Amino acid sequence: MAEFEIGWIAHIFVRNLVLMVLFYGGLHLWLYTFKAQGEEFNFHPKWRGEKKPRFLFGSQLIDNVIWSVASGCTIWSAYEVIMMWSYANGHLAMITWDAQPLHFALLLFVLVLRQTIHFYFIHRELHWPWLYKSAHYIHHKNVNTGPWTGLAMHPIEHVIFFSVVLLYWVVPLHPIHAMFTLQVAALMSGVGHIGFDKIKVKGGVQFPSDFFHYLHHRHFECNYGNTLFPADRWFSTFHDGSPEAHERMIEKLRARQSKNKIDTES
Repeated sequence: MAEFEIGWIAHIFVRNLVLMVLFYGGLHLWLYTFKAQGEEFNFHPKWRGEKKPRFLFGSQLIDNVIWSVASGCTIWSAYEVIMMWSYANGHLAMITWDAQPLHFALLLFVLVLRQTIHFYFIHRELHWPWLYKSAHYIHHKNVNTGPWTGLAMHPIEHVIFFSVVLLYWVVPLHPIHAMFTLQVAALMSGVGHIGFDKIKVKGGVQFPSDFFHYLHHRHFECNYGNTLFPADRWFSTFHDGSPEAHERMIEKLRARQSKNKIDTES
């Protein structure tokens, strides 16, 4: 990997594409094609089959797949390629399993938490008016989300979203940590958008999804992070789905609009 060559670069892209298709595609087949659990735990009363002009070719699924693969998988892979090339050429300091096994293993858990912190703050930035109109609006076309919605983003947003690995330019880690961080960011975004509160599998086992983030797509000005990092509670952007939480959000928006009107007039 010390030289940019089509072989190993293509290997990374194809592997990431296969992971995406297996993960997102598997969830979509189970929940929406086979409808294995019907409408049980479904957030939205409408299924995602109707034609809508705001999506490419009028199809939410086609729109989401195109953005996820053409932009998402490409930029995800580009970050990984640059990281691996940098490690191979000694541009980045690196720890090893042999020398620091405990440190190596613990970092896998720390990096997941750090990723949730990164997501909250870049997500707030993506809602700045100029950045929202330039990029983030693509993702928010999806109110009734599905597995492929997770990485259905504008290329600008993908660049910001996967920038979580830039930490490794200043903190010594290992190439596996870089690969793991990118895979968690890419694949877990699908889980956070599946459109169901729980996934049921054989034997009645249930896996929770992310009602917290579904509320963000539904109400927009709330729940910018996720439940692992309580920033939304700290910054008063938390919404738990209750009428009281919704009223607090509305009052906050009214206060902001009133302030903006006063600033504009002055």
